[in-house]
Amino acid sequence: MAHPAPSSVPSIRQPLYLMSDSKVLEKIRGGRLSRLLGTDTTDAEIVDDFFLATLSRHPDAEESEFANTHIAETGDRAGALVDLVWALLNSREFANIH
Repeated sequence: MAHPAPSSVPSIRQPLYLMSDSKVLEKIRGGRLSRLLGTDTTDAEIVDDFFLATLSRHPDAEESEFANTHIAETGDRAGALVDLVWALLNSREFANIH
């Protein structure tokens, strides 16, 4: 008897893990983002870097504007960028790619 092909739809465990695991947030804060924040990299360059790293594409104009507005309105550059990376990791687009 043939086994069914694996589903390309992510299981419910993946988004729940990414949304709730404190280790994910620690990795976001302490990894690539921390290194980029320690350089003279602009917010736009960091946003672009994370879109490429997570979604394999550049942000469109609306996404860039949203990210820049969120960073400006939050008043906490690092915290706003953590929010952005977390949102990218929890996006349906990311789940479909990975």
